[in-house]
Amino acid sequence: MKRFGLFPLVLLVACGGGTAEETTKTPTVASATATASATTPPPVVDHSKEIQKQAAEAYVFGYPALFMERQKRAMTTNVRLQLGTFAHATKMPKPEDTDVLPSLDTMLSSAWLELHDGAWALKLPDMADRWFAIEMFDAYGEPIGVVGKKTTGTKAQVVAITGPGFKGTLPPGAKEIKSTTSTVWLLGRTRVTGAADVAKVSSLLKSWALAPVPPTTAPTSLPPAPMGRPQDLKFAGPEIFDELAEVMKTDAAPDDVHAPADLGKLGKSLPQELLAAASQGIKDGAEHVEQALEKLATRKNGWDSDTSFGQRGADPVKQAAWVLRGLDWPVSSEGLVYIARVDDGDRVLSGAHEYALHFDKGKAPPAKAFWSVSLYNSRSGGLVPNAKRWSINDSGVHRNADGSIDISIQADPGKVDASWLPAPKGEAFMVVLRVYQPDDSAASWDPPAIKRIK
Repeated sequence: MKRFGLFPLVLLVACGGGTAEETTKTPTVASATATASATTPPPVVDHSKEIQKQAAEAYVFGYPALFMERQKRAMTTNVRLQLGTFAHATKMPKPEDTDVLPSLDTMLSSAWLELHDGAWALKLPDMADRWFAIEMFDAYGEPIGVVGKKTTGTKAQVVAITGPGFKGTLPPGAKEIKSTTSTVWLLGRTRVTGAADVAKVSSLLKSWALAPVPPTTAPTSLPPAPMGRPQDLKFAGPEIFDELAEVMKTDAAPDDVHAPADLGKLGKSLPQELLAAASQGIKDGAEHVEQALEKLATRKNGWDSDTSFGQRGADPVKQAAWVLRGLDWPVSSEGLVYIARVDDGDRVLSGAHEYALHFDKGKAPPAKAFWSVSLYNSRSGGLVPNAKRWSINDSGVHRNADGSIDISIQADPGKVDASWLPAPKGEAFMVVLRVYQPDDSAASWDPPAIKRIK
């Protein structure tokens, strides 16, 4: 904050005729002005607008780092997930679960690392040609690398994840993925073909291992207690800037021109009269991020999609929006996600109607691995109670004689076959199309509109 010194006290002595008594009783105009100047307090400068603007910018910049730190603490402390240890899904999702848009194609795995100037080795078994991908994110939610069938293959392998200052020796034959920050989140997806396949996948996942690379030492304790839930950030006060300052001591954003210059002046030490301005700036920043979230996706044929994930620094508000949306979406090189909430007439999808999704011959989703079409409740994003059938994938869908594909989406089946995707009776729903390991043609491919036929 700008500091203002006191105005200098100027003493003017009257010159010329007159007695001392007259001079005292009748000051000159000049001396009267000087006296007034000496006693007038300096003008009050209102810094509230400046602080509000700086707080909004700091919130936008810092949201990804704060989200990641709170997410890490929530998982390592509340879930008791030790740093450097994987947590794996052990079952298929169900309607009573609270997960949003849960995948019925893959089982999720998660692990957190603190690298500092060290490194960790990720040891993977032979995955038996099964599709999998482990994406890695730095402390700001930026993708730093991928390990999986497409990038490194499915044979047994070792990958070394190194910190910004690592100068040690990598394990023999290890592929290096260098992180720009100490904190790294590993998010894995492994193909599962249904409930009967869960045990086999679980056996593979139990063989995933993380170990420190000497001279790195493994953490001996969990991080401190959680600072709060990530979703509560927009309701927080200026104290989150003190949080952010602490995070950036370990995980500074390298060469980022958008990084706040002085977070200390925005935190709890702010003068009382400026706390409200900083709090309003947080609300402004949160609104900017939410507005950016609405603009992430582009809509074609009724399907919303976004293929530009991961460009930190170019646009801080967009990076914050990506993190707010959730990093459970794959980077575009590993998978594409399309979401439809409306039909070919831009009408909300509803179980009161019948729909058809048709792929012409040679126009099926462009996946080198596999693709699927899943249905979810529009409000909660969860599975809808039905005949225990929530998804159709390329290995089970019925193909017409000419090679085209028709998927029927409706509450009551015209006929119960591999092409029927049950909809909730009379309720709004959304359809999600996932394309795993898209091929080169994906850049110019768009899903066809879902047509309402009745």
